[in-house]
Amino acid sequence: MSIPYTATSQAIKGYADSPLAKSERNDCVVRAIASAFDIDYNKAHQWVADNLKRQFRKGTFGFPTKMNLMSTNNTRFNYNTIICIINFKTI
Repeated sequence: MSIPYTATSQAIKGYADSPLAKSERNDCVVRAIASAFDIDYNKAHQWVADNLKRQFRKGTFGFPTKMNLMSTNNTRFNYNTIICIINFKTI
């Protein structure tokens, strides 16, 4: 069984037309949020910058911890509640 590959430009709304997306790097969290919540890339980019304190072209540090906290606080985004299905533990 294999998972079919879908190009980012087809999988994420607004990605192909976004000048911001073309100039970004280290934006895997932005892409994940856009994909998971089915929103436009630019909107996801702004949300990650505002809520996860991501700096332009720098990546998102502490993502698992911040998402776990949002899950605990029942944070809602795009009419969906953020849930954590993985228990992150420090070894």
